Amino acid sequence: PVAEPAAAPAPVPATGSLSVVPVPWGRITIDGRAVAPRQWVTLPAGPHRVVVRQEGGPSASRTVTLAPGQRLALTIPVQ
Repeated sequence: PVAEPAAAPAPVPATGSLSVVPVPWGRITIDGRAVAPRQWVTLPAGPHRVVVRQEGGPSASRTVTLAPGQRLALTIPVQ
């Protein structure tokens, strides 16, 4: 009998997804690109800079590192 080749494992995606919720509100940028609150954004795996700014008010920032296939919901308080 001829052995069947083993099935290749499913490839791990080279991207992850990030959703940002500013509290109480603010304009969001990820790596300098504007995004809507609570919107899932697909990004390459690796580090990303998230900034939330309130017009004429405070801002907050975080650096997050997405793993391949990761889905991360991030809440950022702005005070």
